Amino acid sequence: MNAQNLLSLFNLKALVLAILLLPLIGIININAEELFVTSSDGDEVLLYDGATGAFIDVFVTAGSGGLNNPRGIAFGPDGNLYVSSFSGDEVLRYDGITGAFIDAFVPVMSGGLENPQGIVFGPNGSLYVGSEENDNVLKYNGATGAFIE
Repeated sequence: MNAQNLLSLFNLKALVLAILLLPLIGIININAEELFVTSSDGDEVLLYDGATGAFIDVFVTAGSGGLNNPRGIAFGPDGNLYVSSFSGDEVLRYDGITGAFIDAFVPVMSGGLENPQGIVFGPNGSLYVGSEENDNVLKYNGATGAFIE
């Protein structure tokens, strides 16, 4: 195995580890000023001050776009917020500035998605989603949401 293949394998393992750990945290910090936290009980995404931890506002309102038990969150290359809806079996997309619902980026159970957990955009732009029910990491087109593998 050459060095490039070894590096690719290491990057893939790191990506899978991130997908598995992100739902345990449910938090992303885009910069020192903003901290986004999922509220599974409230079916919303909350915004906190990244420096002080003080609550700022509800970023994605309760149930917006059908959000049900949010777990994983990630900002995409397009600047929008992507949220896995655990009980809805889909990944929803929200405006990265206003929090307004845009669409169901990964439709219900696309590619066998069940109980999505952590989500992350890979260096190639693909969206990787941990599917708890069937213990898979599913890959989607990061621009269209279409299932790849």
